Amino acid sequence: MRPSPLSDLHGWPRVLAPSPPAPPGDAWPRVSLVTPSFNQARYIESTLLSMIHQGYPDLEIIVIDGGSSDGTLEILRRHTAQLAHWESRPDRGQADAINKGWRRATGKYVWWLNADDLLMPGSLFAAVQFLEASPAIDFVYGDTLLIDQDDVVLGRTRYPEFDFVDFILNRRDLPQPGALVRRSALDRIGLLEEQLHYLMDYELWIRLALLGGRIARIDGPLALYRVHEEAKTEAGSLRSVEERRLLHRWLHAHPGLPQEIRDRWPRVTGLMHLECARTAIRAGAFSAGLSEAWRSGRAWWPVLARPALWYQAALGLLGLVLGPRTWIRLRERVRRIRRWRRARNVEGLV
Repeated sequence: MRPSPLSDLHGWPRVLAPSPPAPPGDAWPRVSLVTPSFNQARYIESTLLSMIHQGYPDLEIIVIDGGSSDGTLEILRRHTAQLAHWESRPDRGQADAINKGWRRATGKYVWWLNADDLLMPGSLFAAVQFLEASPAIDFVYGDTLLIDQDDVVLGRTRYPEFDFVDFILNRRDLPQPGALVRRSALDRIGLLEEQLHYLMDYELWIRLALLGGRIARIDGPLALYRVHEEAKTEAGSLRSVEERRLLHRWLHAHPGLPQEIRDRWPRVTGLMHLECARTAIRAGAFSAGLSEAWRSGRAWWPVLARPALWYQAALGLLGLVLGPRTWIRLRERVRRIRRWRRARNVEGLV
């Protein structure tokens, strides 16, 4: 079973997705999804409806709000009957909120969906059916469609099959929205690391793989990932840079790190610093970004042949010359042009 293609998304998530026939044998197992939220009134109702309108017969939706003041609570009250639990009070960050929800969750499969992302129609059925048929798999993911703040589809992110060595050596990522993990796997490895604010999902995937968990890809897009200026991953942050360095040191010291990765650690270090350069420059910390670009080349000289390094260096130098305000205005203009071009080429994405 595959989630619906883009051509079947008319009206989604305001309309109910058609439910597939139930499989023979046991009933569909319970799925628990946690939505951490803080001042996302513009998007959260669509997020909730993309879960509610899955038509999945045993879905436990838990919303942990950090004390929103923008109308979010009115939306949550409107959907109280469809929510297993919701609360609104200050928390210690996104990972803390998700862990609170997971501790309440009673599903065989769990995950989280941020308050600005959406599930694709049929994605829960597809992910659960895959996991039920593959008892050795702990975590399943699929592709994502990128959408902007106005629900315009910008593109599709395609992810390869998971291979841990490739994942680390090439600094790959996995999609957070639309995935599912067995609760038994979380019970075995632990919940999210709450000191992490940006990379808690990345750390969890690494920890799962290092502790023997199996991760697999399902064909087709499972979620709609929203790209907008308020999103923390779009804004960039020096805290994210520090988290990348922290995880880098933690992974290098881990006794379960495969020797194939350890033998090529300069490559991992160089690409880590390149990611830090991109993140710092995106946040407007141009000197820090240029410093990270220099460290990237020093750690692993073959990175000097990568256009991405010189592109980040050029952006950093441009930012120093123009100043943060002019640079940010120029960046936003370029982003608007890119979004417009992507929207015009939406056909054939799926």
